[in-house]
Amino acid sequence: MGSDRPFSTVLLKISGEAFSDKEKAISQEGLDYILGEIIPVYEMGVRIGVVVGGGNIIRGAKSFTSLDRQGMDYAGMIATSINGLILYHSLLKRGVDVSIFSGLEVRDVIPQYRGEHFRGIAVFCGGTGRPFFTTDTAAVLRALQIKADILIKATKVDGVFSEDPEKNPDAEFFPELSYKEAIEKGLQIMDITAFSLAMEHKLPISVINFFKSGSLRRFVSGERVGSIIK
Repeated sequence: MGSDRPFSTVLLKISGEAFSDKEKAISQEGLDYILGEIIPVYEMGVRIGVVVGGGNIIRGAKSFTSLDRQGMDYAGMIATSINGLILYHSLLKRGVDVSIFSGLEVRDVIPQYRGEHFRGIAVFCGGTGRPFFTTDTAAVLRALQIKADILIKATKVDGVFSEDPEKNPDAEFFPELSYKEAIEKGLQIMDITAFSLAMEHKLPISVINFFKSGSLRRFVSGERVGSIIK
């Protein structure tokens, strides 16, 4: 790892929607895009943990509010495991040094993560393995476990704004915020459990537009991209 680069280990949180297109929950186009953004960072010598969501398949309890919360949260964890396996095998086929771990036991398919060291890329799925916690919380947890320098939240907008910039083009952009400022302004960067855990452990959070090609690589290279909360 060159000394001119600010990060040696990062945790990337990507949503399940990144895998999809308008017609398919999991599309080759979406998958190829994810690979095209992650692999160049891996080739820089940066160790990457990737926490995947499952919203392209099912959004846990939010999908069926009339059903049992615990059961639907487990369904959501299984959805992340489907995305995780597809990403893992796609990286493996590209010759990447990749591992996969789950927070939820998926016997004979995906090992549970117990703090093992990894090289290259680790795909994390299954959330925390427990209901009532989001994949945002899982992302903070894994970032702390792998001693990531920063948690990068992949979104569809160019960072943190006072409002949704897709609905209000005049929304104020915040290039840098403290945890306290983010809470006081009511900015919904992550759910409060995840954000509180990051704040307690002083884990910096970056919010970038993952769908602007090359933004992840530029950020990890030290360019000013998106917003930072610390």
